[in-house]
Amino acid sequence: MRVKQLKSIHIPQSTFSLEIENELNHIRSFNRIDSIVDCPCGSGAVTIPLIKKFNKTNFYCYDISKYEIKRFTDNIQRQNLEINFGNIFDKNLLREPCDVWLLVNSLFLLDDLNGLFLNLKKSSIVIVIIPNIHSNAYKKFNEENIGVNKHSLTADQVSVLFKNNNFSEFKRKDISYMPRTSNKKLWSVIKYFTIFDRLPLRTGLHQYTLLTFKNEH
Repeated sequence: MRVKQLKSIHIPQSTFSLEIENELNHIRSFNRIDSIVDCPCGSGAVTIPLIKKFNKTNFYCYDISKYEIKRFTDNIQRQNLEINFGNIFDKNLLREPCDVWLLVNSLFLLDDLNGLFLNLKKSSIVIVIIPNIHSNAYKKFNEENIGVNKHSLTADQVSVLFKNNNFSEFKRKDISYMPRTSNKKLWSVIKYFTIFDRLPLRTGLHQYTLLTFKNEH
């Protein structure tokens, strides 16, 4: 299955990678990390820098798109990496529990949010990145890509969802960024991000939030 071409979308993959790297380093200060699952993983744009950085950690990456899996596989081959076709709702997805699960900018795309925990409960820690549904960028995306997002939740609502499934939140960080592009294409990207989106210190508005949850089972 090839991913549908989306309109007016600029996803800061490198920013996500850096934020997750920082969070993994923080987690490693008090908890050993031997295995990380990324599902849905897409083409690996977020995960590949992490795989290179944490070369002694085993990564298990899954996606339902064979097109994206091929792109991922074509971009990297490592001994500490397994890339497979897989559905996050498949009860047989994991052979054994993992230390960390990455759920990056995909939560709102999934149909059955409570059904996620069939597999998420096999992880000690879950790192989630979600868009800020109040940002102009998110509103613009939804207007031009009707039906892509199945859910629109605030960070507080996501926290409640995880709490109801026996996960406790222990980290929350808002993520803001300035789109990087050539001058020629600059305004084609920036027009979807108002000046208020790009000045979070003045307005308190941000584009994404990172949340980290601990499994209390």
